[in-house]
Amino acid sequence: MKLNVVYEDNHLLVVNKPAGLLVQGDVTGETHLLNLAEDYRKEREAKPGKAFVGLVHRLDRPVSGLVILAKTSKAAARLSDQFRRRTVLKVYLAAVEVSSPRVPLPPINQLSLWRDLLDRPGVSGERNTRSFEGGKEQQCETECRLRENSRTTALLELHPLTGRKHQLRAQTSMRGLPIVGDRRYGSSQHFADGIALHAAGLRFDHPTKREPIELQAHPPDSWKRFPFRRESYRIDFGDYPDRTDKRPSANFSPDQDEED
Repeated sequence: MKLNVVYEDNHLLVVNKPAGLLVQGDVTGETHLLNLAEDYRKEREAKPGKAFVGLVHRLDRPVSGLVILAKTSKAAARLSDQFRRRTVLKVYLAAVEVSSPRVPLPPINQLSLWRDLLDRPGVSGERNTRSFEGGKEQQCETECRLRENSRTTALLELHPLTGRKHQLRAQTSMRGLPIVGDRRYGSSQHFADGIALHAAGLRFDHPTKREPIELQAHPPDSWKRFPFRRESYRIDFGDYPDRTDKRPSANFSPDQDEED
């Protein structure tokens, strides 16, 4: 399998992960994204031995879209810190089933806020949600807007403000809008290698230059089954406040030629 590289420099490798591919290894021993990225670096850069690839965030196996990988340990630490402080903007596109005309949809092209509480994952891994009533331990929040609606299927743009496991899958499902292909959360349809959830946009600070980077990737060809216009897949970063860290740091140094 060939990597779909969206951005690369001496410090970063950003790829568009296909649905169905593991991000890192598990008990199955199947090929995963880190394997592919290591092989890519060794071949492209003629590196002897093992090439460093640092994982700073994850996507569920059935989800497609943008994944940032670090090419140095210092870049990995700095990027991980951005994710920890939630200064990274992550925007997803979801094709959802509209189970009934009575199911309320978010406003068209206008951000609204979903606030819920997630129960702990059950034995099979799924999570249940209920309306937000207070108590921060399992609070989840997502900004959402409707991009298109074809009566039985709708295109949502989702911006998670918190990072709970299966957050987007559970929040859409509880509103009668399961993601197409997500049988675990109520979808009645099969969808290619995974589910119709795509990490479409990322904004973050470059780990050495401290300049904002904005990247986006359209959904895979399996989305051609939907009647949505291609321009509806475009993310307008101007709609979201820039939360990248502009503060000077006493510990920051621009290690332009840093290598691991």
